[in-house]
Amino acid sequence: MRGNQLIFSRSGDRRKLYPVSPLLFPQSFLNNKYFLPNDNELPEGAGYERPTGGLLTTFLAFDFGFNDPSLIAASYDTVYVPLLVSQNFLAEAITGVAQAQAPASVSSVVAIPSGGSMQNVPPFFLFNIQHTHAGKTRQWFTKPVPNNLGLGTGEEPLMFKIPALVPAGDTLTAMIQNLAGNPLQAQICLIGAEFA
Repeated sequence: MRGNQLIFSRSGDRRKLYPVSPLLFPQSFLNNKYFLPNDNELPEGAGYERPTGGLLTTFLAFDFGFNDPSLIAASYDTVYVPLLVSQNFLAEAITGVAQAQAPASVSSVVAIPSGGSMQNVPPFFLFNIQHTHAGKTRQWFTKPVPNNLGLGTGEEPLMFKIPALVPAGDTLTAMIQNLAGNPLQAQICLIGAEFA
């Protein structure tokens, strides 16, 4: 989220701004205030209601074993988790986390350091995303990607060069292939926006 100096101009009608996701604005610089719309230019809606227009920031999480123990990836195993997309979704960034379980004789858990980035550790798993639309499936990446190269951190998710559009009713399936000698829990999170 840092260092993305994306500036959006007004539409042809000077009285209205294009609704854009807050993920497109830099989070660590003070010049945001010059580009964010005023309250009267934001889509209608109060509290946690869905706005009548524009983009709503959303997270799609593929969970491998944190909530459902049956999805824990065994040593050198491949696991698939499908997710049906209910609203049009624009994927703008990706992040993830992994935790290798210790052998049964040891009670401690080996985890990715919380303060460091995933790039500082050897890969725990390979992953890929499959998109099924109108009965046809395609992979987002030409081959599985190591988690230390293809996933960002919670603080700095990896932004897609071109956001991926997933129409409502399509299915996204995340695949992980465990590279660790121990069972693995993982989570892949797509960060983006829903719209009608």
